[in-house]
Amino acid sequence: MSTNPRDTQFLGFAELLFDNLPWNDINIDMEFPGWEDRWKTNIAQRSYDLVQHTLNMVTFIQFACENAQNIQDIIGLVPDMEEKEQ
Repeated sequence: MSTNPRDTQFLGFAELLFDNLPWNDINIDMEFPGWEDRWKTNIAQRSYDLVQHTLNMVTFIQFACENAQNIQDIIGLVPDMEEKEQ
């Protein structure tokens, strides 16, 4: 198992999401060994990337927070992540 934070920091979230995916509607080769762990790692990595993206927007968010009414207002200020940041 990886010790890279990008692979492990949000693995719990990845497992929760994985368990909620509509597996009956997805056509994948369940015979591929390790596919579940690979999907969970990919989900965890993208979750990590999203948090990193959000935190990169903190300066803007901190400025906007003074006018924000609640957490939804703050979340609404974070732009969509369209590609992985370096």
